[in-house]
Amino acid sequence: MTTEEFCQQYAKDKIIFETWANYVLEKILSQIPNADKILKITPTYRIKDLDSLIAKAFYRNKNYSNPYDDITDKVGMRFVVLLEDDIKTISNIVEHETTWTHSKDRDYEKERNNEPVSFNYQSMHYIVRSTILNYNGIDIPQNIPCEIQIRTLLQHAYSELTHDRVYKNDFDPTKQVQRIVARSMAFLETTDEYFQKVSAEMDNLPIFKLYELLKKQFFSAIQDDKKNISKVNIFILQAYSEIVDDDFVSKITSNIATFDPYVQSNISSSILNCQPIIYFIYYMSCKAKAQLIHKWPLSKEELRPFLTQMGVSMDDRI
Repeated sequence: MTTEEFCQQYAKDKIIFETWANYVLEKILSQIPNADKILKITPTYRIKDLDSLIAKAFYRNKNYSNPYDDITDKVGMRFVVLLEDDIKTISNIVEHETTWTHSKDRDYEKERNNEPVSFNYQSMHYIVRSTILNYNGIDIPQNIPCEIQIRTLLQHAYSELTHDRVYKNDFDPTKQVQRIVARSMAFLETTDEYFQKVSAEMDNLPIFKLYELLKKQFFSAIQDDKKNISKVNIFILQAYSEIVDDDFVSKITSNIATFDPYVQSNISSSILNCQPIIYFIYYMSCKAKAQLIHKWPLSKEELRPFLTQMGVSMDDRI
């Protein structure tokens, strides 16, 4: 294939690549749980500009047998996440989607195992290829490639620095520069591990497990997982942090579903009625009224309607 033929084919196929990438991006985003928390940079797809593509196909000694088909990153996207566990979340989506086939072109965990004393660029790279489908009125043929990169925020910072300042520079990096780059990667890898440990420790806190339980039950009861969650939930729970341990979480877990009818029948404009904390208030009204009232961080009068619903007197502290 000549460069002119290459350019003509690319111009013809460009809309297919863009449509395919848009489909892949939307498909992954629709399946990421808590995407607003996991994704640290809003992902978009990018299509390779023609000059860069021509240079890669014909002038960089890549020795492609069929440069047009062999170049698999004509279009691609990048997902930048906070934690390494988040990489696994997105990888799982990529690997289990049935509307494409996938290959893993780079696996940083495997590279770590194969070269345990080497510290270098880290990222997860996939190539997903289309099965035959139509999206937004555009027919997408079989086997159209799209590159997907998944990395943590720290891996991304490392990649951006080394890509722009070191390896894309006109001058080869010195041994000293290479040594500093390797040391920085070792430092970032350690920091990524610490971030993961911090997250795991937070997940194991009883107060955090309680908050997640309240949200899960609330969304299940009202069947609306798009409802905005107010910071008042955290504010109130913090006031009871001393009494919330694993035993407390276990007990409320066993009883929480009994309050569904009250929650479902009392959703209103009242901020407490339409927030997950309402389950905690109902439970405490029945099981630990004195503590509920004593530690309540807002106006005590706000509790009266909920206690009344549970058949409990506001004034009787016993």
